[in-house]
Amino acid sequence: VGFDGQLSGPLENTDNLTGDIRFALRDADLGTIHLFGLLTKLLDGIGLTFTRLELSAAEGSLRLANGKAQTDDIVVHGKNLTIEAHGDLELASDKLDFNARLFFMRNPEPSLMSLFSTLLAPLGYVFEVKLFGTLDDPEWRLMIDPRNLFSSNKKEAPAPNSPAETPETQTSD
Repeated sequence: VGFDGQLSGPLENTDNLTGDIRFALRDADLGTIHLFGLLTKLLDGIGLTFTRLELSAAEGSLRLANGKAQTDDIVVHGKNLTIEAHGDLELASDKLDFNARLFFMRNPEPSLMSLFSTLLAPLGYVFEVKLFGTLDDPEWRLMIDPRNLFSSNKKEAPAPNSPAETPETQTSD
């Protein structure tokens, strides 16, 4: 765990907190993404864990001002997934407003899988998601519907309040 930066203002009043922070977390349990919700849990039960993506490292920077933490360079890593994100977090309400790209099989450590990640890199633009809700109850939606990728009628993600199927996410406290 590493942190560097400067903050000014009272910690108990996030509206007046300002500053810049750079952070790096390694070998941490940052959460698990179950790509197919309950199906992933069933597959886990029989030893097929490829649809469960565990996140173990993160790095980036935050700019705090006007009650928000803003970033344009968050990177979260797992064994088979890298997430690049940018957006805002309202500090008082924990409200999220982020866009993130998911890159499968992109591991920060060089390996044979790195070759496959190069081939799959364009899919990161297909698997761009909108992250909203709160830190305690995050939700996400695909920004582009991949079923319409080659169609002239591209559909965007449903509005945050509309019902849609989403993969289940678990976070560690």
